[in-house]
Amino acid sequence: MFKKVHGGMSLENIDSRLNKLQEHKFFHHAIEYLRSEFPEKAKFHSDVELSDIVKSNCSRACSYGLDSEYSAMAFVDLLWRFDVDFNAANKNRWALEVLEDKNLTPELKLSTLRNGYAVYKVVGSEYGVE
Repeated sequence: MFKKVHGGMSLENIDSRLNKLQEHKFFHHAIEYLRSEFPEKAKFHSDVELSDIVKSNCSRACSYGLDSEYSAMAFVDLLWRFDVDFNAANKNRWALEVLEDKNLTPELKLSTLRNGYAVYKVVGSEYGVE
């Protein structure tokens, strides 16, 4: 493999730096978004803590096939909106089943979760949605 050099830096190093800059930009915007959209929750966290939370949530999103910046951030948003952890031990198991369904596209998973959130906001636990 040839390494072309530009200004004393290999293209691999340039790509690596660009990726780090894009990643930094993504997390910076994610933190700004959480602070503006969820000020009461976000105020208890430093920027470093929020960045760690977003990284952890994005990693989890990727494990469900939500691996674009858009779908990962939409997942983070839903976690903050629901204010619950989607797991098998609670009444939100339906959400975990949606996330783990390998036959659903990322778009359909997010749409289903958003619709579930809307039902939650309108009817709440009256119909078993928590």
